Amino acid sequence: VISERDILGTQLVRRNDELALLYEKIKIQHSMLNKGEIQYRQRVDDIRLLRMEIKKLRREKHLLSKSVSNLEDLR
Repeated sequence: VISERDILGTQLVRRNDELALLYEKIKIQHSMLNKGEIQYRQRVDDIRLLRMEIKKLRREKHLLSKSVSNLEDLR
């Protein structure tokens, strides 16, 4: 009985070590996931800002084209 108890105790220690490693891996992956989500949100914001800039530049181009055509009409 004592021998079986010692074997079970040893197995329990090993299982606890394995469990601690798995929890550490989960913690690392969770941290990486959070960092990835932050970077993703930043890229989405960058895209949103760039799209707004494109719209602004297109409007400006359109206005400049109109003004050029108006100048040609005046000549």
